[in-house]
Amino acid sequence: MYKDRPEMNGIYITKYGGSDQVLYGPLPRPEPKSGQLLVRVRAAAVNPRDWIVRDGRYVFKLALPRFPITLGSDLSGEVVKCD
Repeated sequence: MYKDRPEMNGIYITKYGGSDQVLYGPLPRPEPKSGQLLVRVRAAAVNPRDWIVRDGRYVFKLALPRFPITLGSDLSGEVVKCD
């Protein structure tokens, strides 16, 4: 069962750059907005979008959230909350 915690662990970046910018650790747990889901991730994969985002070369950079940016856009898990 999912426990309501204020934090989650994640793979993220705090600035653009090489693989040395990739960090792992606690992040604030996001709250889903209208039309969004919160997923407890069981498995994630790295795809080309993730390293393009990390490098700062993502074409739609203005659509990205502010730092820290969580990587791993391919995922599988359980929906734990929806709004």
